[in-house]
Amino acid sequence: MDPDFIEFLIAAVTMTLSNVAGLSVFLQTRKIIKMQKTGAVAVSPFYFMMVTNTFWLLYGLMRQDPVLIIPAAIWMASVGSVIFVYYMYKK
Repeated sequence: MDPDFIEFLIAAVTMTLSNVAGLSVFLQTRKIIKMQKTGAVAVSPFYFMMVTNTFWLLYGLMRQDPVLIIPAAIWMASVGSVIFVYYMYKK
């Protein structure tokens, strides 16, 4: 097999799986909005995810690599939405 194709395939699968995982965090946002309360949601792991993904985004921007940039941006948006609605509905 062509090494360029293998590299492309690995990048495509990596980006797809990371995007699906990042988008799944929006389910937590939806749950908080639907219940209109935070319940047992701990916000500290989301802060850690935000910091981690900020660095991945910066690294991706430095390398100009969309395989790193796109998932990091999606993760930041989804994690940011959880943090936002957490404080919006925190009692």
